[in-house]
Amino acid sequence: MDLSSRLSTILVIFLTITSTFAEIRKSEIRSDDRPIIPLDEHYYIVVICYIYFTRVVVYALETITSYKYMWTSVVASELATLAFYLFTGYKFRPEVHNPYFVVDDDEEEAAAEALKLEDEFEL
Repeated sequence: MDLSSRLSTILVIFLTITSTFAEIRKSEIRSDDRPIIPLDEHYYIVVICYIYFTRVVVYALETITSYKYMWTSVVASELATLAFYLFTGYKFRPEVHNPYFVVDDDEEEAAAEALKLEDEFEL
């Protein structure tokens, strides 16, 4: 892949994320006080930085470094990927009071009833 296709990919992803933010900000706040945005804006920024780094900076390292030090671009890419995965795991770790996983009592009762009906059904 050449640099222009890499930059166009980044531009498309960046425009998609920014348009998503614009739509979310326009929408109304939910009445049950649960958050509208399923992911934080910080995570989107980290995704953009990760894509930029692994597509542009690593490509620049490959182009600039001599043959003897070509491994540095691979190490940089792998370290960026490791850091991204660690950040993702930390950001979405299980929490006791997670506002994204609030289950209403009605939903819980409906799920219990569905399980009862499932157990009674036999072939």
